[in-house]
Amino acid sequence: MSPHLGDLEDAETLALWERTFEHYVKLFGVRPRIVVSDLHPDYLSTRLAEEIAEKEGLLHLRLQHHAAHAYAALGVRAGQKALAVVLDGAGLGLDGTIWGGEILLLEGEHFRRVGSLEPFLLPGGEAAEREPWRVALAFLRDLYGGDALYHLTGSLESLPEEKLKTVWFQIERKLHTPLTSSAGRLFEIVAVLLGLGWRNHYEGELALRLESLASRTSEEKVKPYAAGFSPESGLISGRDLILSVLKDLKRGIPRELIALRFHLGLSGALVRACRELARRFEVREVCLSGGCFQNAVFLEATLEGLMREGLKPVFSEEVPPNDGGVSYGQAVWASLANHL
Repeated sequence: MSPHLGDLEDAETLALWERTFEHYVKLFGVRPRIVVSDLHPDYLSTRLAEEIAEKEGLLHLRLQHHAAHAYAALGVRAGQKALAVVLDGAGLGLDGTIWGGEILLLEGEHFRRVGSLEPFLLPGGEAAEREPWRVALAFLRDLYGGDALYHLTGSLESLPEEKLKTVWFQIERKLHTPLTSSAGRLFEIVAVLLGLGWRNHYEGELALRLESLASRTSEEKVKPYAAGFSPESGLISGRDLILSVLKDLKRGIPRELIALRFHLGLSGALVRACRELARRFEVREVCLSGGCFQNAVFLEATLEGLMREGLKPVFSEEVPPNDGGVSYGQAVWASLANHL
């Protein structure tokens, strides 16, 4: 793996990537045979892979984003059958929707989605990644129907009326409101409802604020929120968690306690889902990956929960769980798929 280079959309970063690629080829004296990219056709990295493959006559493989995360976490164990919980902001799913809260079953180079967060609306698509208040408003619309504007709370209360009306119209008419199962957006929704802000000035800002708030509570025994899991569909209800947050806000429960109960509730729901799926598919190993697992409060709760259920969590301390580890996961998968 190379050092961190930055966003390829930046011209200087792209030039640095090209120099780094050439340097590594010369340094290790290798002749690439395969180039692997994401599924998303519009990513610059995908277009780069296409250009390199065509120019050099290489085999070009495409791997789904969350599967790459999973193989990065498993690493040398990747030939074994295992579950993978991959939670992050966004990645193009195999069904064309935006994934981000996934449970995958890995069997060698083969993988399939066996569980996920229940999909919800993402008003504005990528705009909602910068402005998570849009998703929070869509959740209120789902919970309260036409009365949702009377239930504004947290950072939603400080938004200009015109902004709210514009996105409300978008939600009502289902205009550019793709579905997502993103765990990252779920953390941000809670941050908005707790008044921690309504937009991200940098990636993951509101989720980081929520983690910081959750770590401040002095309570020793905290009851997690409950979230439903359907073994038939494999869906975990984020709706249940958001409804619990809103109920506690109305009761005047301290924000730091609400934040922690949410962390523990989502973690507990994922652990219960893994317990059921592990029994069904006869596996013990559960690897954890994706940017959400950079959250120490959430990671610790999930590791402890899996071990209590007799499962074997796998979390790499060498490969970053965020997108910095995706290239490694792509290489691991390609080696399995092509018997390298």
